[in-house]
Amino acid sequence: MKKLLIGFSVLLVLFFTGCAPSSSPEPKAPSTKDTQIKSFKTDYKKATLYLCRNSFVGSIEDIPVFVDGNLLGETHAYSYFHLKMKPGKHTIVSKAYSKTSTLPLDMKPNTNYFIIQQPKFSGVDLEIVDNEEGKKCVMATKMLKSQLHMSDYERKTSIVDPVYVSPAKYKNYSCAQISEEIEKINQRAFKIAKDLKDIDRSNRNIMSIGLISILQDVAADDEREELGKLNGEYNALKTVAKQKKCKFAPTL
Repeated sequence: MKKLLIGFSVLLVLFFTGCAPSSSPEPKAPSTKDTQIKSFKTDYKKATLYLCRNSFVGSIEDIPVFVDGNLLGETHAYSYFHLKMKPGKHTIVSKAYSKTSTLPLDMKPNTNYFIIQQPKFSGVDLEIVDNEEGKKCVMATKMLKSQLHMSDYERKTSIVDPVYVSPAKYKNYSCAQISEEIEKINQRAFKIAKDLKDIDRSNRNIMSIGLISILQDVAADDEREELGKLNGEYNALKTVAKQKKCKFAPTL
């Protein structure tokens, strides 16, 4: 009975803290900076991102966060990142265990955006929350130093830009054929993403939510060129799917 109780206690510890040792945690920002950021002032020229992790679950596991394919840093239990960003469309990605969580944002200036990172026993979730819930999370956590410039973040020039493909190329395709072509693009992208092969392959929207941006840092030059072409083809297919009002078009 004693051995059973010890074994059960070990299982509980693994259940609540994760099963893999953590890497060195991201350094904390100075306390004065932490206090200043918690005033939650907005910037009339930029959007402001708060990404907060306020959970004991998986507490020994550091979880990486990417902004438009650029590493922001790694969170640990009861921590948050703060980042001022250029207004416009951005993609936040976080990965833990076998799950990748992706959150697209269309950010406006003079606005705070609060994202809560929720470690789970099978992966991680990202959820955008309102100001009240977001501020509560940030106030209960400590600020981390990011690997991006907090005051003047811009997209890196190394991001793979799509090669323009005219939608006319696919104007005679049926919705079924468009869906097949998108699936082919996804399959090729996954082959390139050898280190991301555990991403959910059932997600047909993967091309539009940041996989290309993630791959940019691991792809060779010839693969980067192909990614640009794949991205361009996807954009053309998406345009035609919406024009034809295909059932799956709203998910693209």
